[in-house]
Amino acid sequence: VTTSLLTMSAGPAASTSIGIIGAGIGGLTAANALIRRGFTNVRVYDQASHFVATAGAGFGFSPNGQMCLTSIGIDDYKTIIHPFHNIRRIDKKGDIELTSAVFKQLLDKYGFSIAGCLRADLVKVLVSPLGDNIHYSQKLISLRQDSNKVYASFQSGLCEEFDLVIGADGIRSFVSEALQIDSTPPSYSGANIFYGVIPNPDSIDFLHPSLRHMNNTILQGRGAPGEFICFPCGSVENKSLIWAMTYPSTSPPTYGGTEWEVAKVHKERDLAEILSLFPGTHPVHELYHYASLDRILHFGMFYRKQKKIWSKGRVCLLGDSCHATLPYVGQGANQAIEDAIVLADLLNQNSHCNSTGVIVNYEDAFQQYYDKRSKRTHRIVELANFLNKIYHSRNQVLSWFLDWFLANLASGGFVLKQIEKEILEECPVDYREFM
Repeated sequence: VTTSLLTMSAGPAASTSIGIIGAGIGGLTAANALIRRGFTNVRVYDQASHFVATAGAGFGFSPNGQMCLTSIGIDDYKTIIHPFHNIRRIDKKGDIELTSAVFKQLLDKYGFSIAGCLRADLVKVLVSPLGDNIHYSQKLISLRQDSNKVYASFQSGLCEEFDLVIGADGIRSFVSEALQIDSTPPSYSGANIFYGVIPNPDSIDFLHPSLRHMNNTILQGRGAPGEFICFPCGSVENKSLIWAMTYPSTSPPTYGGTEWEVAKVHKERDLAEILSLFPGTHPVHELYHYASLDRILHFGMFYRKQKKIWSKGRVCLLGDSCHATLPYVGQGANQAIEDAIVLADLLNQNSHCNSTGVIVNYEDAFQQYYDKRSKRTHRIVELANFLNKIYHSRNQVLSWFLDWFLANLASGGFVLKQIEKEILEECPVDYREFM
C-alpha cells in the first residue's frame, strides 16, 4: 500500500501542526482530542468575532456523545445538561397518551442517558481547555496544498501553513468547496422548522397538563403537519425550555436577509399559519404565548447525501461538512463528536518515531477514518431522512407505521433496543469502560 508519510523533526507528535477550520462542537472536540493524544500544536479558526455564551439553541445530547467526551477527560458537561428520564407522548389534540420512564432505563443500564444541552454551554466547556489556540474573526477565503504543507489565507489578511487541516466548517463547508472534496451542495429535505426557546421555564405556571412537571421529560407527538417536540435544556441555573414543530414545504423560508422589521412580519405571518393547523387544545399555543419572537427561529432543514470521499491529500472533513443529518434522530452534534474522537485516535495510531523524527501516515489515518465512520453515519442520515418523509406524508399506512414506531420506542420495545444497539453499543467508545 502506498502511503503519504509526514516527517517532522525529532520530538513528540507536538511538532505536527494541525489547523482546524470551524469552532463548533465537532471542531472543538477534535482540538481537545488531538491535544489529549499529544498533538499539541493545534489551532482552531472561526469566522465569528468571538464566542457568544448566549448564542445557539438546545439539542439532544446522546449517551454516545457523552461517552466520547468522557473518554478524553472532559467531564464538565455533566454540570450543564438536563438528563431525561421520561418520554411523554401526546396525540394531535394535545392529550397525553403515554408517559414512560424509558430513558431512565438507559441510564440505569449504561450509566448514561439522553439529556438536553444548550449548544452554547457545551461550546463554552470545550473552549475552556484550549486557551489561546482559538482564533476568532478569521474567515477562510483560500486553501491550497502541496506535497509538504497546507496553506490557508483568511479575510483578515492572516496567512498560515499547516502539516494537516481538518474542515469542521459545517454543512456549507468552504474547505470542501475549495479543495473540491465531493463538493455536492446540501439537499433540501422538503420540510421547515419553527424552533422556540423559553428561558427560565420554572418561573412559569403552565396550564396545559402536558407542560406541567416537565423536569427530566421529553414531550413528543405528531404535529398537525409534522413533528412536535418540547424538552428542557441546561443546568439548574441556566435552564431553558425548547420547543419545535416541523411542517412540509416546497422551499425554505427566504426572508432572513431582509430588513429586520420586514422579516419579523413575515415570520409572524408564517408562524400564525402553521399554528392555525393545530387544534386550540394543543400545548404549542401556550408555548408560543411565552416565547418572544426574537427567540423563535425559522429555517429550512437540509442534509448532506453521503460523500464518497472525506479527504484529499493533507486535508480531511469532519461532522456536518461530510454527513449533515436531519434532527429526527438527534445525532448531528453527537456524530461530529464521534468523528473527532475517531480521527484523533487514528492519527495517533498512525504516528511513530524513527531516526529522522516523527512520521504520521496521514493518508492511512484518513482512509481508516472514512472506513470506520462512513457506514455508521450513512445509516443515521438515511434513518433521519426516512423519518422526515413519514412525518410529513399523507399516506395512511406510513402514518400508522409512525405511530407504531414512536409508541414502541416509548414503551421500551423492539425500536428502543435497535436504537440502543446503533447509538450505544456501536459507539466507538465502549460504555463498559465507565461502568
